[in-house]
Amino acid sequence: MRTAALLATALVLLAGCTAGPVGTSESPTKSPTPTVSPTTTCTDHQRETVDPVRDEVAPSDLPDRPGTLNQSTVRAYVVAYEEAYARNGRLSRISTRVTTNVGDVRVTETADGWRVRLNSQTNTWAAGTETADGTPTVIHGDGPRVPVTYWLTDGRLVRATADYDETPTRQSGRVVQCF
Repeated sequence: MRTAALLATALVLLAGCTAGPVGTSESPTKSPTPTVSPTTTCTDHQRETVDPVRDEVAPSDLPDRPGTLNQSTVRAYVVAYEEAYARNGRLSRISTRVTTNVGDVRVTETADGWRVRLNSQTNTWAAGTETADGTPTVIHGDGPRVPVTYWLTDGRLVRATADYDETPTRQSGRVVQCF
């Protein structure tokens, strides 16, 4: 019975590595995030995350928007935002560790703000059932590398993901922060 439960848990955690559309980071255990077309009036869109029951695995704080925007500050802000946002989205009640790695960051100034393209990978570790000798099992899953694009304007931060062979579009994005 323990083997079946462990196998089921491993399959669920590793699903991001082997099945499903790339770029889906929504966890079925957290509250849904309100979605708004990026062209509509901006209201406050706070992302709710699962808070694991252990103190050592707490949700990450989202960074504050920098006061001065230039290539360097925008890059640092969006990378820190993606690391916290993606990590928080993968936390679950059984998480023992969740990390997000961001790479291939390209920052472009646009007519209405900034566009930041990057690749994001979130890896998870979760507690499994104990073995016959009482040793707890830890399950690790490497997440896929997901193309992500952010648009930072005076009033909002929009985040969009896509499959490997696609480019995220602003229209498919989700407002993740309002200023």
